[in-house]
Amino acid sequence: MANPIVIDCGGSTRVKKILVGGGFGEMNGLLDVVRLNPPSPPSTFPLPGTSPLPVGATGSQHRAGGPYANLSIVFQDAAGTPFSIAVPLAPLPANFVVTSNAGQSLMGDVVAGGDLILTVFSTVSDPLVDAKQNRADGAASGRRRYVVVNAGAIKTVSAGGVAIFDATNTAIAPIAPGAVGPAGGPAAPVAGAPLYVSLVVS
Repeated sequence: MANPIVIDCGGSTRVKKILVGGGFGEMNGLLDVVRLNPPSPPSTFPLPGTSPLPVGATGSQHRAGGPYANLSIVFQDAAGTPFSIAVPLAPLPANFVVTSNAGQSLMGDVVAGGDLILTVFSTVSDPLVDAKQNRADGAASGRRRYVVVNAGAIKTVSAGGVAIFDATNTAIAPIAPGAVGPAGGPAAPVAGAPLYVSLVVS
């Protein structure tokens, strides 16, 4: 079973690998920003299996050992009501893209063996990725998260080329086909920017 990867927003877009047996979940390749398209020679980037990137893209990459097979999304609307996409996306599409405010994006590509290539990229400004870690509840080892500090909140998610979440227009409710709220709650999210968005790849 692959270690789940969480992509969420708490003011900035964050990426975390949750190790089932405990541990930091290092993805330190995300810290090293390079030119991705066209790459700066000599370069080993982009990694084999990476989907096409826009011209002028800079960013960083990490290959996580799989197999990864599922993608699920939850979000809280502007009123704080939780919603989830009705059916987790399984099998996982070969490519998904998360875009954030301030012109930053994160792409996932499933490659041979079910490994997952994560690419943080932008054509607007170099992604600024920080690593932070904590040790909670007396654990022998902590947890590391990677924060794209110049990325805003998540605004769109597409999988397999199909839009499955769109909060670009904050004058209306997020567009999330098949979103399901709590039993007895509202049938659909309210207008406004969502308070929180989270994807789990497992």
